[in-house]
Amino acid sequence: MDKNDNLQTNRTVNKFFNKSEIKDLQTILDFFENQICNTEKIEDEFKFDCYHVFFRRLDSLEVIGDVDIKISFEAQRQLYQQIEQNTFNQIWKFGKAGLEPPYDTLNQISLRYDGKYIEFLEELGHEDKLLKNYYESFIAAGTISPDSIAHLLKMYNDYDIKDIRVRLLISIHYLTLNDQFERKEKYPN
Repeated sequence: MDKNDNLQTNRTVNKFFNKSEIKDLQTILDFFENQICNTEKIEDEFKFDCYHVFFRRLDSLEVIGDVDIKISFEAQRQLYQQIEQNTFNQIWKFGKAGLEPPYDTLNQISLRYDGKYIEFLEELGHEDKLLKNYYESFIAAGTISPDSIAHLLKMYNDYDIKDIRVRLLISIHYLTLNDQFERKEKYPN
């Protein structure tokens, strides 16, 4: 498995993304890791510990039905400004999300079905059964499915966080969910 700890030299990443996009992916990954280390009050140099504590905290909250990712949405919005629009568009898209009363239609982010990021996930699925299941679940649901959310949360110890590509998947997964939970703006008409 090509899992070296550097996005710029990773063969799989370079197969799908150009240098500018890879720089932005590194910015996304660094932002996520910084956020979870700060939230979990662990020094950045112990990033693997940050992941373990982050997942344990979310797993304990899930038992009571609460999902609090604890990533600053304002900081996440600033992250979007730091990356190129093209990179954003290779990962995410905006669409409508309906809510229960008052039945507003909100603007919601989701993974782009036809971008380079999904092609990247498909490639990862050829190397790892868990990543294949994640990709196939997305394709079947057209979004991050509840099954994928639960599986990543409950099976986090089975994901190889030493693989930078897996950490990139985790970061994009949770940033997408954080945006979905926190964004409260109406869909433009």
